[in-house]
Amino acid sequence: MQIGIPGDPSTAQQTTMQSAELTRTDMMSGRTDPTGYYKWLSTELKRVQEAVKINRGKVKLDDKTKYDRAHKAVEPTWKVGDKVLLQESTVKPGASKVITKQRFIGPYVIKDIVVGRLDVGQR
Repeated sequence: MQIGIPGDPSTAQQTTMQSAELTRTDMMSGRTDPTGYYKWLSTELKRVQEAVKINRGKVKLDDKTKYDRAHKAVEPTWKVGDKVLLQESTVKPGASKVITKQRFIGPYVIKDIVVGRLDVGQR
């Protein structure tokens, strides 16, 4: 059995011939019930979709672990009530205080720790 490569005419023709033979075999055996095929196909697609979803979650967690290990990422140890400084690294164009600009602003008190919102902390 050959694996079909997209764009390869020889495998595409072979696959078409095999599917035509299967269709003829199904017709001869009396398996032409479109409703049954629809039900089978919909349940199989749901099963495959769920398996892909689970696998994608496992791969995502594995990728995060590898990235954190490679970049020596450390989870923040902030707690509600801690005082923190905000690093201000942007300089407005034309500012005369490029070198003497204060690098940190604050202190700010942490009131709540937000988890799972990608828009928080982004510019």
